[in-house]
Amino acid sequence: MEELFLKLLEYYGIDEQKYDFLTRPLSFNDVPNPYLFNGMDKAVEIVKKAIDNHQKIMIYGDYDCDGVMSTSIIYQLLKSQGADVGYYVPSRYIDGYGLNIDRAKQIVEKGYKLLITVDNGITAFDSIDYCKNNGMNVIIIDHHQPSDTLPSADSIIHPQVSNFSKIATSAGFCCFMFSYAFLKEVDPYFLTLGAISIISDMMPLVEFNRDAVRLASENYTEEKYYALDLLKEGDEFNYMSIGMRISPKINAVGRLLKTTKINHLITFLTSDDKKTILEIYKNIEQINENRKYLSKNAEINIDDEDLQKPGIVKVFDIEEGLIGIIANRLLNDYKRPVIVFTYDCKDETILKGSCRAGEGFNIVKCFEQLKDLIINAGGHAFAGGVSIKKDNLNEFSEQFFKQCSLHPIVETIEKNIEINIQDVNLSTYRLINTFSPFGEEWKQPLLKICDIKTSSLTFSKTNEHILTNLGQNAKLVGFNFKRTDIQSNEYIDVYGNMNYYIYRGYGNVQFLLKKYKPSLKK
Repeated sequence: MEELFLKLLEYYGIDEQKYDFLTRPLSFNDVPNPYLFNGMDKAVEIVKKAIDNHQKIMIYGDYDCDGVMSTSIIYQLLKSQGADVGYYVPSRYIDGYGLNIDRAKQIVEKGYKLLITVDNGITAFDSIDYCKNNGMNVIIIDHHQPSDTLPSADSIIHPQVSNFSKIATSAGFCCFMFSYAFLKEVDPYFLTLGAISIISDMMPLVEFNRDAVRLASENYTEEKYYALDLLKEGDEFNYMSIGMRISPKINAVGRLLKTTKINHLITFLTSDDKKTILEIYKNIEQINENRKYLSKNAEINIDDEDLQKPGIVKVFDIEEGLIGIIANRLLNDYKRPVIVFTYDCKDETILKGSCRAGEGFNIVKCFEQLKDLIINAGGHAFAGGVSIKKDNLNEFSEQFFKQCSLHPIVETIEKNIEINIQDVNLSTYRLINTFSPFGEEWKQPLLKICDIKTSSLTFSKTNEHILTNLGQNAKLVGFNFKRTDIQSNEYIDVYGNMNYYIYRGYGNVQFLLKKYKPSLKK
């Protein structure tokens, strides 16, 4: 194990001193001072004053997991303080992203005096101006790319705008930090929701992001948070269950639900009534199963003409909530920037698209170059959303391809650590897991096992998945690897990650196959 430990240190480019720091015991005292956010004191003061004056407060969120976690944190916080508070999570299909002018007018008409936007607002100039001009105070808690100018809000809590850190983080983490400033103590549940948002929005798992996920995982108490227990389906609460169980289910609701019933997610995460929580969970499960079915059965046709271009632009007649999933799949398959469009459900002359890219191609900067052809756009360096007129598709595509040629994705060679097949065991998993949590900018180590005799592998009944027992509660598992393809080679080298799965109360270590290559062994 000492040899593997040294290989892991080399893999991550750290020494034992840095390892000791990364794995040190954590307490809530390790959470950064929330007043390192410029404007935090003013935001707290505004909210406390609104509560003291019995003013109506509106929280305006977003339909992805980060937005749902953010809304839940601020709503439950203010409700616990006796505030007259409401919330609204917009529908992707009815409202689109962010605070639109129609919703701003409704908020004013209903007599709200304080608006708090979470996971949106940093570019909602017109809507926020409208609220301000009608006597409202406005606080923005967001993490998206700001413009050169900022909205006329009374206070903005944003990792970069507020000079908290150059490291990106989620809106949910920012909301947790607001709760910390407001309460003057760490609320474990708000920390947990913030940690979920860090993983779900694929924020870099370094420094305070990493510590937040560790703290939430280490302090999670089974049967304390009924809604989260349901979402994780018996798995441990950690980066894996967040990424594989919790966030996909929350995101599925925002992707597919075409009504405003997405707001039930806030009830799900803030209610104490187990019956209500269970009823909403059953609906979440049904929507998530539908998401899996639609994603799997979506017809995605990529031809040779598409592959001769430096990027991929495709229009599919599919649910708007699926275009991000499809774009991500195409990026992984073809390693080039991708935009997948579908028709706007309210106006078929408009195309709504989801863009995905990798290192070397910045989506936000690309959209800036194409702004004359764009109705609206936003996002991060590697993921974004965009709307254009259908009539501009050809010109937009040509300009997009030009940007792809100028800024191609840089393929990085994945490092790996070679192990023996006998090393697929609980001791090895536990050692590797001391380097966790894994995620963006701190990837799970890629492991390599050489010279596996393909005739020794066992497959599923359909011969499409590798399901090989290695003994001692260990398995070699590979999904969508056909027997005929694998066994055209006598020996293969396999690459993958080691994980621990609990099924029906029994745990086993799995080497999850990501790819393989023919072995050099004769």
